[in-house]
Amino acid sequence: MKKTREELDAQLSVLTTQLLESEKTTDEYRKQLALNKRQLEDVNKPELTEDQYSHLCDVINDALREFNFEDSGNYDIDFSLDYGNQIIADNITFNEMDELQMTIEQAIESVFNTAKSQHSGND
Repeated sequence: MKKTREELDAQLSVLTTQLLESEKTTDEYRKQLALNKRQLEDVNKPELTEDQYSHLCDVINDALREFNFEDSGNYDIDFSLDYGNQIIADNITFNEMDELQMTIEQAIESVFNTAKSQHSGND
């Protein structure tokens, strides 16, 4: 049996409404899934008090300020000539990331004790 234009329009309207509701529900599920993933990632993170976090930020900031970023030996610089025959720094690479990391780690270790993990050692 052939449907009339009115019946097809009504069916199209119903299907469109159902699709929009389904998309809204899917979006809500996606948001909930993302939230649950973040919570799962956070569940095993060690917690810091606000004072500890503030102190840690200060220690890192101080370590960064003490590092000599102005030492040209810390960088590899590739030069080139531009169209106006001016020398330009084409690429600058920071080579002392390990040294910087060690400086920050030593600063943190100087003010915090490291607790042994419950899962370390032979179980």
